[in-house]
Amino acid sequence: MRFHLHQGYGRPHYAGRSPGSYHRYKKAVDIKVCLHSHCTSGIAPMSYQAAIDAGVDILDTAMSPFAMGTSQPPTESVVASLIGTPRETGIDLTRLRAARNACIHIREKYAGLLNPISERVDSNVLMYQLPGGMISNLGLPVTGAGRPGPAG
Repeated sequence: MRFHLHQGYGRPHYAGRSPGSYHRYKKAVDIKVCLHSHCTSGIAPMSYQAAIDAGVDILDTAMSPFAMGTSQPPTESVVASLIGTPRETGIDLTRLRAARNACIHIREKYAGLLNPISERVDSNVLMYQLPGGMISNLGLPVTGAGRPGPAG
């Protein structure tokens, strides 16, 4: 079962309550609960922690060079936050660092394709709840018209 907290404007108390309310389904049917969110508002890491505490099984994350903004919380940070807890993942941070370094090279190679508006945290999303796909695409019509896109 997958929950999607659009753009990270799902508050932590909601993320913590929702996966917990499905424990009865998990007992009746062998399912995993996955939470997917975005960091646009800056709340997603806190929502993820609340969901972890409530028993969520899977979190969608992104390697840190591609994380935050309209993307997901950083994989490395989520894994590190669980070290020494009952929910520790067993994922080796040294191996994650190697993957992160490879992602840095990919990001550098394609830097010209990245839209700066997609990379930032914008707490205004908490008020106007604009979907991340729409935020990411805001610059396309302007850029396509021969004008520079949003500078972020």
